Amino acid sequence: MTIVAHDKFQEIIDEANRGDSILKIGLVFIGKDIPDKHSKAVEVPTNLEQRLIGTPPETGAAQQQQVLFSTEPERKAAKATLDAIQQFERLRSSQDLRSRDVQQQIAEKVAEAIKPVQGQLPGLAEEVDVKKVVAEVTKQFVEMSIDIPKIVVVPSDDATYGFRPFDLDCKHVRLRPVSKDILIQNLQNNEQYKLQNSSNVPSEQRLEDYLVRALIDFDDISYDDHAALLYQLAGQMVAHLRSYLVGDDEVLNVLIAHNRQLVDTIYAQMQQHFFETSTSYEVKVTKGFRTLHSTNVLTAADENIRPYREPVDDKKYIRGMLFGGFKKCLYPSQKFDSDTERRFSVLLENDKSVLKWFKPGRNVFAIHYRTGIEEGDYEPDFVVETPTTKYLCEPKGSDYLTDPVVVAKADAASEWCRYATETGGKPWVYLLIPHDAVDESKTLHGLSATYTYKRGAGI
Repeated sequence: MTIVAHDKFQEIIDEANRGDSILKIGLVFIGKDIPDKHSKAVEVPTNLEQRLIGTPPETGAAQQQQVLFSTEPERKAAKATLDAIQQFERLRSSQDLRSRDVQQQIAEKVAEAIKPVQGQLPGLAEEVDVKKVVAEVTKQFVEMSIDIPKIVVVPSDDATYGFRPFDLDCKHVRLRPVSKDILIQNLQNNEQYKLQNSSNVPSEQRLEDYLVRALIDFDDISYDDHAALLYQLAGQMVAHLRSYLVGDDEVLNVLIAHNRQLVDTIYAQMQQHFFETSTSYEVKVTKGFRTLHSTNVLTAADENIRPYREPVDDKKYIRGMLFGGFKKCLYPSQKFDSDTERRFSVLLENDKSVLKWFKPGRNVFAIHYRTGIEEGDYEPDFVVETPTTKYLCEPKGSDYLTDPVVVAKADAASEWCRYATETGGKPWVYLLIPHDAVDESKTLHGLSATYTYKRGAGI
């Protein structure tokens, strides 16, 4: 942090060095009357779990569903059936759970799990028709879930990245020199100097070097790989400054006093010309499907379930809110990272072609991405099923559609969809949707016609 000031210089330095200064404690609150809200953990079951077993209303359900099984022994058998189904995820699809052979195997496991404890007198425990419970639970399971193939997508190590050549746009840069008697102090080492003689400012052989030395501090810029482009862009910026300033002294003044702003301008335009090529993905397809489970979410401590159709006034708090009242979602309540996601849920609920949908939690997918500076695991925002297609949907701010990380995630997800389609059943499609295209009057089919993303072709 560097302080530049004409007057009241010492007062500013003293304030910055106070023990409770935001520069010391690192806490900055931006906004009006933002409270320090506490959070609470909420367990949200699947609709299937709620339907079969029943859950207390505080677990996230907007309203309690009628439990399918009325007696405690039946609910115990239903819970044992759900546990047993997890052992059959190796099957091609959940439909195979309803085959006679699989039904018999599940029934045997359930009967073993619920058999009376040793020493209990025969006939005292309420009898349960295990086969009937298993048949009903597997029927509900197929209807209230979306089969997600077990596919692992990992980018290969032969990816390359860089910046395409381009000319810098400087027309909006009109920075002026600052007063030469401005005093500058570095808060890290408390060194002071005046801009007048630029003492303690590292001297560079060329004016361009004042920009290049700051640009190479960015993690995704390598001097060895990008030196030619860096000096080209820095040279264009210096040439622009010379076009309206008087002499190199004024240019040097602007380069030192406004260095961060100039560097950020260049870097932002470089990001618009970032590219990455990944020649291949390593894909592992395992026979089977994934089952859905209850999920834990964090919400504001005073948060209650909100109707998902109700507009949110304080959108900055939306990540701490919990929404419910859905008819097609596989969970009774959901969290959203943005109001765009909430509005997308309204679109899905309105669309007659949508059968079911949900927002996946952690470890539902095994999609890995990598850019030149970042790598990680990717969970798409929405999973949606219609009578003909399954979708992975990612509503995203329009300004971020070309962001390298967004593109890397989209490439990996598109590959996942390609291999998922080859496993059989309904085809999978990845949609990368600009936030301003999310309109409650739209349909998923209409969005698919415009925003289907394919690796190498984009949208």
